[in-house]
Amino acid sequence: MAHPNRRSVALWRQRRLVEAGYTASVSPSAVERILAAAEIWRSGADPAGGPVGSMAGTPHRSSSEPGPVAARLVVGWEAAYPFCAAICSTAAGLDFCRRCPEVVVASVLATRRPAGGTCGAGVRLLAFPVPTDDRRSAEVVVLRVGHPTARQVAKMGSIAHVPPASLRRAAHESPPSRGGDVLRAAHRLRSAAGRLEWQVVERERSADRQRAASATLAQFIVATEEFQALYRSADRQRRELQRARDTADRLAREAVRVRQREHARIAHQIHDTAAQSMVSAVRFLDAAVSELRAWEASRSHQAGQSEAGQAVRHGADKGGLALVAGHLDLAQERLRAAIHEIRMTLDELTPAGLEQGLDQAVRFRHRDLLVETGLNGSVQGTLPRLEPWVEQVVYGMVTEAMTNAARHSGGQSLSVDCSTVRDRVVIVVRDDGIGTSGWGDRSAARRRGGGGGLGIAGLVRQTRWLGGTVAFRDRSGGGTAVRISVPLSRHLPKRPGADDGPVETSA
Repeated sequence: MAHPNRRSVALWRQRRLVEAGYTASVSPSAVERILAAAEIWRSGADPAGGPVGSMAGTPHRSSSEPGPVAARLVVGWEAAYPFCAAICSTAAGLDFCRRCPEVVVASVLATRRPAGGTCGAGVRLLAFPVPTDDRRSAEVVVLRVGHPTARQVAKMGSIAHVPPASLRRAAHESPPSRGGDVLRAAHRLRSAAGRLEWQVVERERSADRQRAASATLAQFIVATEEFQALYRSADRQRRELQRARDTADRLAREAVRVRQREHARIAHQIHDTAAQSMVSAVRFLDAAVSELRAWEASRSHQAGQSEAGQAVRHGADKGGLALVAGHLDLAQERLRAAIHEIRMTLDELTPAGLEQGLDQAVRFRHRDLLVETGLNGSVQGTLPRLEPWVEQVVYGMVTEAMTNAARHSGGQSLSVDCSTVRDRVVIVVRDDGIGTSGWGDRSAARRRGGGGGLGIAGLVRQTRWLGGTVAFRDRSGGGTAVRISVPLSRHLPKRPGADDGPVETSA
């Protein structure tokens, strides 16, 4: 039987030979990578009653939950492992990582033997006890030696709220550690000198991380203050721009209101003065012509003593009367032409039928367009009364839409729908033409208001002045629909006496 001492020596030599085989191809960089992600845990709770961690910035783990053996983190930083760093990049992942090696550590503390396993994220761990001067507690070193499987990576993506592609890339950057590298890292941490040197390095890294974090936080605070200043400046400029836009819209509305009132005033003034005078002059001329012709007829039937003298006098009178009648006819014709021109001007200043309501004026204009172009269609619905200047503006926009459809759509029908929808006056002009997609080169003219009209830009601008909207869309069956919407309660007629504009009179 072999002597016990000889047997121990033989076992020691055999273990050295195995270790020599493992360490034959040790990579210093791989060993340092393993040590950078190592941790030391200690049995027992924190005497202060809170989480324990010897380095600022280190995620702390608490032993408040019951377990077989309470353990707390003493030193270490798992974020040096790329996969763990990717998980800890979110609040949910950081909370998950706070307790990841506790099961393996508890097993080592309970058995006082090395143990392997995986954390909740699937990272393979190796834990082993190390000697300590304090007999009341024991310390355990935890090494991360292998990345998780593809299934565990996909599972952690939903738990930690990290994109799976980022986790897969981080797992690829965390290759499994070879046995020799793990053994060399374990030897360094099992010896007191190696462990002390590693702790000094970790404390230096922790201090560097703390300084970097402090500098980053200070820069972030400064950047945040700058962003806040820029936001306040931009917000102030936005409010000023909005006020300027509101002022411009208000002035534009006021200008339109004043212009429409001035048009109405001029129209009523012409109607009540020049037009009435011309009408009266035509009536007087008609009466004069009738009287002269009657006098001529009576003179032709008078009998005289001398037929020859009667004939000479009658001829002279007849020639003079014919000359007067010719002048009167010319004056009558010119007065009628002037009255026609004045009425055309009045129609432009105050559209026909507008005094009866906006829908009635639209019907009159729609009827004239159908006669001029040979199209067919109808005007449906009625509208409530609005302020006179608003009715004139809306009439101009509807007329522009109908004129564009009649001239440029190439369709055969032109219809208008008038309605009130949720406290808004809505007018829709429809045609069955080529639609907006077929405008081609004519679209620029339409947008510019070719032919003297408002154009699309003008429609949009004037509806905005009224607080409304205008929309253009192609119909499913062909053609275009122009929808003009104006708020109703905002533009209801004022009470009698409240409007300082002219009072409308019938033509």
